[in-house]
Amino acid sequence: MLPALASGTVLFGGLAGLFAGPATQRLWGPLATPEMSWTLVSVGLLGAGVTAWMQTRLQAGDAAGNTAPADPLSALEAVSREAVHAAGFVVPPEAGGIRLDDLYVDRELETPEQRYSAETALLDRLRKPGITAVLGEPGTGKTSLLWRLHGRLVEQGRYALFLPAGGLLNGLERADHALALPRVRQALEVARKRHRRPVVLVDTLDLMLHDQDARVAVQELLGMVRELDLACVVTSRAGEAAYLDSDGLGIRPYRLLDYSAAEWDRAIRAYSRVFYRPPGSTGPGELDYEQARAELRQAAARGLPLREICTRPLTLRMMFELYAPGLPPSQIDTARLYHDYWERRVIRDQRGADQVPTSGPAGADLSPYAEALGLLMAAAGRPDVAQVDVYDRLAARVPRGRHGLREALRILTGRGVVVRRDGRLAFFHQSFCEYAAGRALATRGGRAVDELVAQVERHPDDLFLAEIAGHALRELEVCSGDASPVVARLVASAEQQVVTTGLRVYARLKHISEPVATRVRELVPAAERSQARQFVDLVPTVVQPDAARWRADLAAAWAHPDPDTRARVLRALTRLAAQDPGAVADFLVEHQCLDWATSPRGHAHVRELPPLLRALYPGEPNWVRQEIARRWDQAATGRQGPVLAALLRAAADLAAEHASARALGAELLRRLDRLSGVGKPEQVEAAGAELWYRTGGPDRPDVFARDLGARLASGEARLADRVAVRGLGRLAAELPPATVERVLAGLVVTQESAARTLVARHVLAPLLAGSDDLAGTVRRFCRDRLADPAAWAPDGPAALIAEALDLAELPARELAACVPDQLPVTRDPAVWFVPPWRPELTLRAAMGGHGGAGKILGMRGARVSDAPEVGSDGEESWPSWLRYLIATPERRVADALDKLLDLAERSGPADGPAEGNVHVLDGIRRPLADFAARLATSETPGKRRQGFAVSRMLVTRGLTRPPAPVWLAARIEGEEDPAAAQELLELVAAAVRVAPWGRAELELLEQRLDRLRASCREAATGEDTDQRWLQVGVTAQQVLVTAWAHLAPLAEAEDRTQALVRVQALALEPLDAWGLPREAALPLLGQRLSRLAPLAERLLPYDAEAAAGLVTAAARCCGEHDPAPRPTWKRRHAEAWRRHLRQVIRDLRDPRRERLLTDLARHDEELARHAFELLGQESLGLPEWFARFTTDPELRPELRGWAREMLQKYGRRGGLSTWPRALDLIPLRHA
Repeated sequence: MLPALASGTVLFGGLAGLFAGPATQRLWGPLATPEMSWTLVSVGLLGAGVTAWMQTRLQAGDAAGNTAPADPLSALEAVSREAVHAAGFVVPPEAGGIRLDDLYVDRELETPEQRYSAETALLDRLRKPGITAVLGEPGTGKTSLLWRLHGRLVEQGRYALFLPAGGLLNGLERADHALALPRVRQALEVARKRHRRPVVLVDTLDLMLHDQDARVAVQELLGMVRELDLACVVTSRAGEAAYLDSDGLGIRPYRLLDYSAAEWDRAIRAYSRVFYRPPGSTGPGELDYEQARAELRQAAARGLPLREICTRPLTLRMMFELYAPGLPPSQIDTARLYHDYWERRVIRDQRGADQVPTSGPAGADLSPYAEALGLLMAAAGRPDVAQVDVYDRLAARVPRGRHGLREALRILTGRGVVVRRDGRLAFFHQSFCEYAAGRALATRGGRAVDELVAQVERHPDDLFLAEIAGHALRELEVCSGDASPVVARLVASAEQQVVTTGLRVYARLKHISEPVATRVRELVPAAERSQARQFVDLVPTVVQPDAARWRADLAAAWAHPDPDTRARVLRALTRLAAQDPGAVADFLVEHQCLDWATSPRGHAHVRELPPLLRALYPGEPNWVRQEIARRWDQAATGRQGPVLAALLRAAADLAAEHASARALGAELLRRLDRLSGVGKPEQVEAAGAELWYRTGGPDRPDVFARDLGARLASGEARLADRVAVRGLGRLAAELPPATVERVLAGLVVTQESAARTLVARHVLAPLLAGSDDLAGTVRRFCRDRLADPAAWAPDGPAALIAEALDLAELPARELAACVPDQLPVTRDPAVWFVPPWRPELTLRAAMGGHGGAGKILGMRGARVSDAPEVGSDGEESWPSWLRYLIATPERRVADALDKLLDLAERSGPADGPAEGNVHVLDGIRRPLADFAARLATSETPGKRRQGFAVSRMLVTRGLTRPPAPVWLAARIEGEEDPAAAQELLELVAAAVRVAPWGRAELELLEQRLDRLRASCREAATGEDTDQRWLQVGVTAQQVLVTAWAHLAPLAEAEDRTQALVRVQALALEPLDAWGLPREAALPLLGQRLSRLAPLAERLLPYDAEAAAGLVTAAARCCGEHDPAPRPTWKRRHAEAWRRHLRQVIRDLRDPRRERLLTDLARHDEELARHAFELLGQESLGLPEWFARFTTDPELRPELRGWAREMLQKYGRRGGLSTWPRALDLIPLRHA
């Protein structure tokens, strides 16, 4: 009976019935826990298949009764709570328990444009629906950042769900799992109804981007997020993120890089306090946390290898775990760190001097078990496995069978090496899983490594497998093996992704044979851009025994024609400068790197100079000073603003850190005083202001401000004066209140427009929004100045103060404190709504409790008794106060309305009941529509123009329905002012995009638009040409195209033919039809053609051939009118087509799809680039025929290169990259 029971052949059906009800679930629940299941399996009472089934039935049960939550949202919330709890521990509770909140440091995110505070950027993005992706390499802290973001959202009262992608992957396999996609959708729909703005956070999404089915599920998940109008943040490794449909889903990507210098310093401080004792409490040979921090900073400053370890949260934590309360070896690098971690956590449990093993015998070498677990994960193609699978697959391959495996996993869990979650086992980080598998292969020698390489060649685009290969070869090197033959095999492959893996491995190795190194250096200059970029990024992560190695490697990369690759070389040299500043300076001179960076070819990457010069200065101060001075003279002669800004930024960084560099900074500021007319003046001003501030500023800031204000008021301000204004704004935040008041008195005098904005934006607004210590002084200053009638004179400062108050966006109560009880100009209430004051300030002041503003608004309403309670600064007050503001159609109110609606929508509560999804402005939709109608029917052309603009804004925001077609047609017929007619046409375009109109409405609007177009063309060709009516005619034609694209009936073949003939006649008319010069006509052509895109998508259900033909016609028209491959107007046209082109490519079938891409490649390179990428994303791979675009001689080399990049990125063969034979490398015990 026992064998039958163990296999499940007798009682499986009976058990199924036994688990049917809640009472029996409570009875049998304890048997379905992971621990009890393992026990039953290990002693042979139950087979793994039965216990897996038991866990599947019961693992969603709660702790009290083990009953699965009936509500899908409750189940999802339980998963989220568990994931947040697990992420909150750097070391799990069972292994000693170190909490993340003791170690977390604020992070920065990067886009190609700038760096952002991670919390600020993400919290701001999450105020509105949309998807944000945080991309980073392994160990950069993506999960920690998401955990922190979840905590901040909860603090703000937001409702947030934290979902692990591993669980979502499990949900694909089990339909009843809480994370199965249908149940996730049900849960999110419930959350959308219960909470105003729920947020979804998905961690490590890259786990789902290796497999074809899982990638489809990712698109489905993110698609439902978009469909439900939710805010979402996902994290992923950067490589796998290429498979995200970032454009079709509107994903905004941010990069999470290694620790910056400031982040690194904060992290060292935090980790030292956790892992080291306080001063005065250390034992023999131990360091306190201040000593440890100082030693680590010095080691990093000297460029020692451990600096690289300290730049990522994962490796930093591993280092502290291993070596505290002592210091790590100064020459340790990442490869050695992983090796030592294995030695001290797997082979034995050796920790710091004052720690004891948490569980298991300290000397137990658990390598066979950990390596087997790593190989099992490699075999499965994912970094976690079901607990029951571990027993099924490994028990016969490890010492002491099931019993030994169970005990080993218990000890590894106690040591923090292995974690258990949701019935699955994983290493504490995916990177360590990859290392475990790689180590297992390296220790098994030649055959294992050969099979690994063969697997990489079979699945060249599996990045999980590539990382395993990298760890295997680095471990082979650590163990005194030679990885050169394997690298040679990889870089000789015909598969570009295999070559990429070879280049990545080569860059991470310290010892390589000269023939292989030579071959690699021959490959790099001609490599794909992505290959060269990855190669360069990895070169400085390994401290080579000899600088000649990295100099030769980077020289090969510098020879690559890609400007971004060269920029990355400069970045690599920045990291290497601390190790060998002389060698870096020699490299820069030998290869003329600074000449390139300061030339027009390198201007886009001149931002790399400041960190490079800063890193070089401690070792080569004279060389750096001479180079900055020399480059300044060259850039000043050519008025090269970006170069001047970079040099000023470098000098500012040096002045902040080195007293010896301040004289250089002062000299540059003197030279700046002689400059004018430079390019990119905003960049120069910002960098110059930073240098001005860093050099200390004047001895008497108030006297300096008085003289500066006089120059500004006279209109004689120079570039140096604008720099000084911005620098003074930085300095003022650190001055005593009395001095600040005198500084403001000196500056807040000017009425010259540009200078007024400069002072408002960079001095007064930051002080208004700054520290509480100064806020009272600055608000009082504003209030006193505004109370003075002289301030309202034409040359007074009221306009400057109003602009600053608007820029500062203060809370309503704080704004009210800046405004006197009455504006002292006149008794006319209009003063609260016209220049130099602003109506939005009046509204916000009233909301903040300002009696005068509230009274004025009340006077404008029908009944003053309806006025909201004074000082009710919140959601409920917005509709009430806005109703008063729009009681009469003031033009200034219309100008301010867009910003006011933004403020209103942002002011609503973050979370809370949202039955029916009530909008914060629901109570004022009708008054807003009436306000727009009153303006639009005014006798005054300016007010009509604003009425049409307000109506368009309301329609676009979804606050009101579009005006009736009959009303619009009448307005088109009767409008006599060209500016108002232009705005009216934009309203018509907005209406046809969203309104559910059809044939009748199209015919009505077409009739009026055709008449308007004809009359405008006649007016434009007469003797007294009015250019304004010419523009109206051009816009009318564009609106006609838009109307046909959105409203044309398409169900019948005859209708489709008519629509295509009509719309192409409108969109493809000759370039000179309106008599415009070519440079003006081409962008207008692009705008007309881009308005065809929705029609192509609408045609797909009826006639895919016609849809493809319309795309081709647009591309051919672009190519015929402008053969230049990538002008700006073509780029904009292609961007507008992209979303619709995606659907066309998705719905077409081969060979028609192949023919479409061929046509695009021949006629419009920019559109072809988008099509190539979309094909890769939508096909979850690229068809065989695509490869011919990489060699087609009729295409430009740049387009062929782009095709090769897409083939490398998306050329998957499909399917999960499992490797079942990996386990065969571990022989069976009885064999």
